[in-house]
Amino acid sequence: MYFFRFYYFSCFLFFIFSPCLSFSSTNIVKNHQYHLFPEPNYSLTSKDSTRNILTDGQYTSGHFWSSKSTVGWQQNGLIRLDFDLQGIYLIQNIHFQTARGIKAGVSFPSRADVYISADAKIYKYVGNILESADLPDGPYLVKKFISPSLNETTRYVSIFISPKGNYTFLDEVEIWGKPGGKAESGFNIPVSKLRNFQSAIISNEHELEISSFLQQRLVQQQVSPSASSPALFPLKVEQIARDREQLFAANAQQIAANYPNRLICWSGSPWDIFTPVDNPGLDAFHSPSLSFQVLTNGTSCQSVNIVSTLDKVTKTDFAVIWDESPSVTAPEISVFDCLPVTTKSGILLCDPLLPVAGQLSLKPGVARQIILAAKGNVPPGTYSGSFQLIPDFVAPVITIPFKVHVFGASIHDGNLPYSNAWAYLSWRPVKDMPEKALEDLQKHHVNIGIIHPNQIPWPQKLTQSLSLQDVLKFDKALSLLKNKRHVLLFLHLRDEKNLEKFGDYADKPRWNANLKRWIVSMRDRFVKNGYEPERILFYPVDEPQNSQHVEMILNFAAVLKNIDSKLRTYTTIDRISRLSKSDFYSLAQACDVIQIEENDLLSEDARYVQSLGRELWVYGVSGEKTASPMQGYRLMAWRAFRRGATGIGFWAYADTGREGTAWNDIDGARPDYSVIYEGNNTIISSKRWEAWREGCEDYALLELAERNLSSEIEKAEFYRRLDRVISIPDDYKFFEETRLFLLEKASGVRP
Repeated sequence: MYFFRFYYFSCFLFFIFSPCLSFSSTNIVKNHQYHLFPEPNYSLTSKDSTRNILTDGQYTSGHFWSSKSTVGWQQNGLIRLDFDLQGIYLIQNIHFQTARGIKAGVSFPSRADVYISADAKIYKYVGNILESADLPDGPYLVKKFISPSLNETTRYVSIFISPKGNYTFLDEVEIWGKPGGKAESGFNIPVSKLRNFQSAIISNEHELEISSFLQQRLVQQQVSPSASSPALFPLKVEQIARDREQLFAANAQQIAANYPNRLICWSGSPWDIFTPVDNPGLDAFHSPSLSFQVLTNGTSCQSVNIVSTLDKVTKTDFAVIWDESPSVTAPEISVFDCLPVTTKSGILLCDPLLPVAGQLSLKPGVARQIILAAKGNVPPGTYSGSFQLIPDFVAPVITIPFKVHVFGASIHDGNLPYSNAWAYLSWRPVKDMPEKALEDLQKHHVNIGIIHPNQIPWPQKLTQSLSLQDVLKFDKALSLLKNKRHVLLFLHLRDEKNLEKFGDYADKPRWNANLKRWIVSMRDRFVKNGYEPERILFYPVDEPQNSQHVEMILNFAAVLKNIDSKLRTYTTIDRISRLSKSDFYSLAQACDVIQIEENDLLSEDARYVQSLGRELWVYGVSGEKTASPMQGYRLMAWRAFRRGATGIGFWAYADTGREGTAWNDIDGARPDYSVIYEGNNTIISSKRWEAWREGCEDYALLELAERNLSSEIEKAEFYRRLDRVISIPDDYKFFEETRLFLLEKASGVRP
């Protein structure tokens, strides 16, 4: 493997001072064609069908990611550019222009690796031309990146660009050099192994980032900053595996220096970020007590964190022991081991919740977060017990007392919010077990179903009739969603293939006539499958980006209402400010349900939607593994309730991308948004998913408590607490106190 370290200079300084840009150098690839994979898929930029947009010499003017002189990708993985220089050249520099914009979630690429070949069969790795570049996220900025001197002789050049985040945009790519020279040695990578080689480079870098993260976390968590603490050291690539074990050993030594016991136990918020090098700090209790405050039919989670400081792998048995006699029915308590997973950003944190029974295996210095979930599936009352940890080495048994307080206030379908997780049952990892997914969704209070465009019986092109096979497939999808409060029928008319299902959109009268016949057929299919028309939410366009998309929705809604006033139109808006005021007002008037991105929840535009009597829902798209379970999932319900929104949502229940698994964030095109993990023909939950469930139940609790406020003083206290929880989400102690206040009000219990 050949690594070449580069240094980044600004375009201006490089142009002035670099000896490599001599007057004999030219842009070799100007107006050249190239191979590009994957196909650009961002709708507002060029599809680059002629494969010359990136080399035509025309730099983008105007907004970078809404220009047809730019090429863009959304939620794609590695981008590959292949150039044939049509001769042997001495390559001196590579330039390319890209852009970022933190408000739009657009970042510069994280790296750009270059390979060269004399024959397109055997390649040489040159290096990452962005290795020393300044790549932070920030405000809108278009920037040309220029490599320093490469001085490589070649004919073929391949550039692998690694996206950072969901979007990557490119304009001009230039390869500067001059004819002549002879290819040097060092070509040792077969073209068939090129992508695997690149993946190994990225994986290696990712592992290094994780070890670096653990080192920094260990320093932050350090409980003994004295000179006797073990030294921490910089990491080297070839030492990754060994160093990670050394980091865990350092964690064990630091904890052992402060605690005499070899099995240490502490507690904290179950929703905090937790890593394998976390420790209790100096103020932790050896045997914390737990308190579960539960609505009838609700759920409450608490955490027990443990770490062994022995220098060997040990086993610890555990048990839930109830104080009551066997004749008393106790609440159900489930125990989960919160497993560590790596994220795209190089963080190792605990998120998947693996059900465990009876025993845990503990490695030295590897902290474990154990989640206990208590259910309010018993009559109201207080139930006492303990969680016992029995190590297999010489150490005292740890007994953690707990109380489960089940309150009389109860959750039911009528007081839960509308909850939408874009839970496509046709997506992996749940497509082969839809019934299990539905059971899981119901337990987590997702009451909005959705039909994917590939499940819809579209009209056939010539006859506009429906295929029997498609209808039967659609009926099966509807039968699975029969218990949902509403079903979204997603048409995705922004996709031209779907728009053309009803004919030429330019011929609006005929297109509308075809659409009308199809809507009538769809309504009749729903009714035949036991659905009332008002339960159907037609979803023509997702996140309209411009006036053309808005016009599609307005036209669709008008056709729909002319058929049946009970039929309703739904849409999402990811950023209200991207639409003109007139377009937004027209949408608000035409649609029955509008789900806006949560950043717009406080806007006057959101109030306008409500003033029209339309249903206002909110959603978030920050749900990667690094998203806070508390802030990103649980408290969305609190913010929605405070602003009068009746529905909440997030992207997305089972989105693991086109390939790969939820267990590995770097095996696909982008980080996984899924809140579930694949088990052995089963579904494994996560901290984020459990936080969502409790957030839905909190919404019901807030509604029940608000009804029972009997004085202006109580109302003032209610909203004071609500606002503080929203504004200070990390104060878990106050959050728990506020929930107790709400439970008492909702249940009519005097404090």
